[in-house]
Amino acid sequence: MEENLDKNVGHSEPTQAETVGKKSANTPRNLGSHEVNPAAEKVVNSLANVILWIGCIIAAFMVIYGLSVSALYGFAMLGVGIVIVVSVIVQWAFLRVVVNISRNLYNINEALRQRK
Repeated sequence: MEENLDKNVGHSEPTQAETVGKKSANTPRNLGSHEVNPAAEKVVNSLANVILWIGCIIAAFMVIYGLSVSALYGFAMLGVGIVIVVSVIVQWAFLRVVVNISRNLYNINEALRQRK
């Protein structure tokens, strides 16, 4: 039993020096007839974050402006600001789910290809 533990002690994740010259995570990988581009997932993820931040900033301006104007117009601006926040969060969540589905499908595909 102790010999078995000693054999596994030296194994770890590859270091940066060992991975030099190998394909990075940003380059397309050829999986037989399928090609995967993880950079596309990063673009969609970044787009989701940009949409979230810009939408929240616009909604904050709408709410602040709504608080500073007359009652009827102000309540309308508050409502628009809240609707913008909710819609931006839904869009952000949808894009994040799409990215996670893409990553999970890639991992499943890779695991099935390694089993063959």
